[in-house]
Amino acid sequence: TADTVVPLTAGESKRFSSQVGGYHYFSAVVPRGHAVDITVTPLTGDPDLFVSATVERPDSTSPECAADPSWCSAEEGSRYEHVEIGAADTHACQAGAECTFHISVHAVTAVTYTVVATWQNTPIRLIDGLPQAAQIEAAGLSRYYTTRVAGTHTDLSLLLAASYGTAHVYVQTNGTASAQSHKWSTSSRGASSARLLIPHDGPDFCADCDYHVTVVADAATAYTVSATSSHGTTVLESGAPC
Repeated sequence: TADTVVPLTAGESKRFSSQVGGYHYFSAVVPRGHAVDITVTPLTGDPDLFVSATVERPDSTSPECAADPSWCSAEEGSRYEHVEIGAADTHACQAGAECTFHISVHAVTAVTYTVVATWQNTPIRLIDGLPQAAQIEAAGLSRYYTTRVAGTHTDLSLLLAASYGTAHVYVQTNGTASAQSHKWSTSSRGASSARLLIPHDGPDFCADCDYHVTVVADAATAYTVSATSSHGTTVLESGAPC
């Protein structure tokens, strides 16, 4: 039911829908002293994101909303909602081995969205066809993802669509990809979007492997990234480039 608190696993996104005014509730249990990053990517509609260490079902009145930086993200019409809680944030729990972060997503309008939490540098696993939003604050910084293909005769397509800034995508199957170590990469810089196709009949294709995807910013960049198998369906974000 909508009142159920859904536990989140690091890097594993979940998809939900709500009617206008509705809430869904989540929790993330994080080792104390680690930063946590929570992202809601709207596919349709306008969700708001609220996080608390003290209130099990937080909303705009929760004390952490007034923190600096705020634990609430409710910007109207935003490409995505995002809360980043630093390892030394004094509003997080100060005792015990683990901290529980309570998370609410409120539907300002009827919405469909994905929600994901990461900590301890866990890469986000891309769900086939679903875009994942993120922001990179400066040139040279990176974000990390993993994905898999649907079968031995299925191509893998990666799409990066930036609302501002530019970034480069690097991919490989044997560990974290980088500019220095990768099997595939996007070939064009300076474009607002880039698509990378990994064909199933290519020499480095692997049907039973994790594909490690690294997005490296050329400048401060906000973007969505998605991975789609050739027989899959790509979900388009409302108002986002494709």
